[in-house]
Amino acid sequence: MMALQGCAPSPGNGGIRVGLITPGSIADAAWNSGAYQGLVLIRDSFGLAVSHVEARTPAEQDEALRAYAAQGYDLVFAHGFEFQEAAERVSAQYPGTALIITSGRRVQGNVAPLIFRLEEASYLAGMVAGGLTRTGVLGFVGGIELPPIEAAYQGWVNGAKAVNPEVQSRKIYLNSFDDAAAGREAALALARVGADMFHHNADAAALGVF
Repeated sequence: MMALQGCAPSPGNGGIRVGLITPGSIADAAWNSGAYQGLVLIRDSFGLAVSHVEARTPAEQDEALRAYAAQGYDLVFAHGFEFQEAAERVSAQYPGTALIITSGRRVQGNVAPLIFRLEEASYLAGMVAGGLTRTGVLGFVGGIELPPIEAAYQGWVNGAKAVNPEVQSRKIYLNSFDDAAAGREAALALARVGADMFHHNADAAALGVF
């Protein structure tokens, strides 16, 4: 049985409860910690009861979604596209709970995606990098090769090529979001092949990049 951590509703808020499920630690200084900060902001701004639980495996993710829904939570944020299928399985049994999937793929019943166009911001960063590079080589460090991260990388490259068509890019995936030492080694490896502009999407592992 998964234990949900939270607090009681504040007076006057109608007892609305908001849950957050993250696929990793909220101490990662990036993806998960940002989501948790948003949850705290919901609590402090609107006086709502909030709860958070970490669920790394598919079984844990399914269990966490069911636990929140069974307890009557009004709104649950599942922070990652990997929650999509589990949310769709759970949603039919608990139509009173709205399930929001970060980087989700589709709307189905009470399941809806929260979509960030990371590639658009990365495109602008790429334009800057393409204009500033002296070597003509860009370096990218990613945590794990996932569709949103690869899309951000492609946006960065496209932005760079928009201002510097001859620019080249190199990328390294760490297979980790928290190995800062690996991030440092990846950045050094990219520098050795000429990269002088760097972009990352690696959560806490990116602390080693700069």
